Amino acid sequence: MLPCSEPSGELLARALPGDGTESERDRKMDRKALSAVPLRPRVLRVSTKRREYSPARLSVFGGFRPYSLAFAEHEPIGAPRFELGTSPTRTVRATRLRHAPTPSHYPTPAPTGAGTRRPGQRAHRAPARPAEQPSTTRHARTPWPPRLSSLQAMPTPLAEITAQLDALLEPGRFRDYCPNGLQVPGAEQVTTVATGVSANVALFEQARDAGAELVVAHHGLFWGSGPGPIDAALARRLRVLFAADISLLAYHLPLDAHPGVGNNALLAAALGARRTAPFAEHAGEPIGCLAELPGEGLAIGELLARTQTATRRDPLAFEFGPPIVRRLGIVTGAGTDYLPAAIAAGVDAFLTGEPAERAMAQAREAGVHFIAAGHYATETFGVRRLGELLAESFGVRHVFLDVPNPV
Repeated sequence: MLPCSEPSGELLARALPGDGTESERDRKMDRKALSAVPLRPRVLRVSTKRREYSPARLSVFGGFRPYSLAFAEHEPIGAPRFELGTSPTRTVRATRLRHAPTPSHYPTPAPTGAGTRRPGQRAHRAPARPAEQPSTTRHARTPWPPRLSSLQAMPTPLAEITAQLDALLEPGRFRDYCPNGLQVPGAEQVTTVATGVSANVALFEQARDAGAELVVAHHGLFWGSGPGPIDAALARRLRVLFAADISLLAYHLPLDAHPGVGNNALLAAALGARRTAPFAEHAGEPIGCLAELPGEGLAIGELLARTQTATRRDPLAFEFGPPIVRRLGIVTGAGTDYLPAAIAAGVDAFLTGEPAERAMAQAREAGVHFIAAGHYATETFGVRRLGELLAESFGVRHVFLDVPNPV
């Protein structure tokens, strides 16, 4: 606020020079108002009528700073052009400038008591606004830019998403245990994609609550050659999808084997290892990977610690290999059947999800480490990455739904 130490309008005349846009009649009325009323430190309450004025230089806010604003002409409540009993410095012009919007990089004085600011008091700064949308009215507020993933999801045809994933993962190359690709059709347009490891009621209910039109899973609903007789458990799962109009896409071995977004490759990267070659063939197609650990290798204790960090669970380990692990074989999920192939490839350690009873003896006799970090825990990587790619490619919203399983 303006200081009220002078009983005349001299302070106002010095601090607020004219901008050349007011009429002579307005200036005469200001002078008449200043000389008619005694000084009292009260704040003027006004009603406003908007009127555009050209830029002014405001020395009262800490030096001359030119900037353009849209000022408002204020008509006081009371007789003429001011409220009786107020300070003569509380004129129309002063009120106009006092209530004008201030750009975020100029300080705005904070009111303290009788309209003055104490020496050394810091001025209040208005919240920063994005530079590309400056405010031009007194009450304007510019919202912060929203996150694209949550507020500006782009509707995308289900057929386009399906075609993109099929082209990326090439499910036709694999003789899988289940049909890959679209298993249950739902809404034709997708704005939110939910990803998860296994298709079940808990996953579908979370997807429904998240507003998803599409679920992408690693383990789908149908196994074997495709849909068969529908039992009560499958019917319950399908009812959740049908009621919410949610589609289901599932990719099994293609998502394990992919060298870029596959479970095995991403788990190797999470351990700090470098994928060197595919291995562990299933019907002629390799689904696992061999990896080299950094430097001269890792002590088995360090490898187990990294595995725990990556999978968020304590792994089961049969430590029969060398103290330093340099070469690692990985087949996520239920990969114990590929332990002999890993031994033949010359690994120091083999990492999978589920253990089998025979694994302990096989590892001891071959002199390798066997590590089982959980079927579910080792297969969260690929499906989560698919959701991230869809969000990047199509602008859809992605949410990963965690339904933990200790197996």
